[in-house]
Amino acid sequence: MRAGLFSLELLPNQDEREERLIARCRALAEEPALVDEEWMKSMVVSVLDCVARKYPLSEQQMEYDGLQQRIAWYSCNEDDPILLFLRARAFGASGKHTQQLRYLRQILNLYPHFVHAKKAMIDACSAIAQGGSETAEKVYARDMAQELLDRYPYLLTEQEKKRYRSIIASLGSCQSE
Repeated sequence: MRAGLFSLELLPNQDEREERLIARCRALAEEPALVDEEWMKSMVVSVLDCVARKYPLSEQQMEYDGLQQRIAWYSCNEDDPILLFLRARAFGASGKHTQQLRYLRQILNLYPHFVHAKKAMIDACSAIAQGGSETAEKVYARDMAQELLDRYPYLLTEQEKKRYRSIIASLGSCQSE
């Protein structure tokens, strides 16, 4: 097994070993370059997910969600289905359903039995259908340009950044999100 989201029962502040595990996973999420085994990504995400659910305050949950997103977006070549699902979930939560849909399609092409991705795809498609009718190509071009600018600007030349900003400005009125 290469990836998974594990259901864990951790008790923060009650067990020293669990505290060390949480601290180590937090450190790995803060510095994703230190993750040297594929399975560790899933472990880190699972531990952070478990801890986030234990905290009653949304501020603490947001902190752990942010750490999960940090590891999910570390590499532009990511193919771990759990990390791709985290990306899709974040786009869905922010109302960017076409971007969410792109990641869900990628997951389901590789892992057609990923039930949570199928459920999320239904919701994303429904939200897009209810949101308006811009052509998919326009929305896709806008979303991809925005993602590159936001997440991987170091892969772009200054000329490409300028061109992508222009594309976003001209397509910014898309109503499908």
